[in-house]
Amino acid sequence: MVVEGNFYVAETVIRRELKSKFGQALTKCPTESATYAKCIDARQVNRTMERGCCDEERKALRKCVDKHTKPQLPL
Repeated sequence: MVVEGNFYVAETVIRRELKSKFGQALTKCPTESATYAKCIDARQVNRTMERGCCDEERKALRKCVDKHTKPQLPL
């Protein structure tokens, strides 16, 4: 099992290096990641989470991650 990302234990942040291709791609998409996280967080706080509620934000994040993980084919 590979553990990546930041962990929060008693208000202490334990930072871990992102080594997977997906983890590294996420670091290249900070705006999309933050937008998606804010959408999910707002829905959880307001208890309005439902299927497809943050689809636009998720699709934008997925597009950015795919851009950084999929090999670019020469034209």
